[in-house]
Amino acid sequence: KKFTPKIVSVQNEKVLAELKDSLSGWGGKMPELVCGPEGIAQVAAYGDSDVVVTGIVGCAGLLPTVEAIKAGKDIALANKETLI
Repeated sequence: KKFTPKIVSVQNEKVLAELKDSLSGWGGKMPELVCGPEGIAQVAAYGDSDVVVTGIVGCAGLLPTVEAIKAGKDIALANKETLI
């Protein structure tokens, strides 16, 4: 609640439901809430940011990195798997 992100991705539907419960009653602007691998890819391609830092371990970081590139963003890799 300290920060006001425009979009938030969490691991799965269960965690998403917990987050929604946690944020209910909060007076601030609600971010777009997404989940799973698709959610991570949405966050990577979202908005008008210039750079996306990808640091997800293993091949799970590949899809969001590709989506960020497709969206025209520069990427800053913080994992070696995406390079391979």
